[in-house]
Amino acid sequence: MVALNSFLLSLPLALFQILASATPFSQENHHQQPVGWVHPDIEAAERDGFFFENPETDCRFVSQPFIYKQFKTLETDGSVLFSMINKDVHFTIVGSHPGAGVYHDLMHFYVNALRRVAIVAGTEHPEAFRVYPKAIHGGCNEEWSVQEMNFQGISNAGTPFDIINVWVTRWDEKKKQMVEIRTYIDAMKVTQLIHESEGWWNGSRHLHHYEWMPGPYGMPNLTELYALMPEEDRPKGRGPGEGLTGQVVGYMLPEWEESGEGHY
Repeated sequence: MVALNSFLLSLPLALFQILASATPFSQENHHQQPVGWVHPDIEAAERDGFFFENPETDCRFVSQPFIYKQFKTLETDGSVLFSMINKDVHFTIVGSHPGAGVYHDLMHFYVNALRRVAIVAGTEHPEAFRVYPKAIHGGCNEEWSVQEMNFQGISNAGTPFDIINVWVTRWDEKKKQMVEIRTYIDAMKVTQLIHESEGWWNGSRHLHHYEWMPGPYGMPNLTELYALMPEEDRPKGRGPGEGLTGQVVGYMLPEWEESGEGHY
């Protein structure tokens, strides 16, 4: 989790400009292969003990090997999140814990939920973080897929965690991005991890998130995050912090106070 946690905390733009230049595996690139040939992504997954119920890569939506690699990459490169999830995703985190609720875009999910958990769940022990895909169902020529993921590591407080997280996802055929997500996670463990570091309580599945609630670590640089999105999805003609909608609840960085955005 070295790259993932440093990404979550600092997000140096130059680094992700380099990462963005790399071309990930795509199920849209097909060539005639010799008999017995196995795609290297499938081989890598099988070496880890994962077997696909449908290894087909010529798919209408996204293949199971593609999904596997997207999630597995999060172990070392958090920037992939901003290309695998659509910016206007409808994201529901089921349960009653600080990150639970309905998010109507990628940024509010990232700031209010994922970043808060990721910061406390391993920035002090990045070498211990692992992502183990356990099962993938559907996908390929089906719009919906289900992924069971196992996240393991050691929290900043020194607490080992071993969390199962299930994602039910709907994919966009053209963009190959998740546009609707429902996720189920161990609420008690998430609550424990956040309580150990911040004790900030603000969530249930009935809460719709239209405000920024990043917790005591404050807001990330949204301009750098938007730069990770496809160019056509980025806000146009805006400087850092300009034109951002919604209010910041809780701690704010000085530049937000000066711009008049948000409130305590």
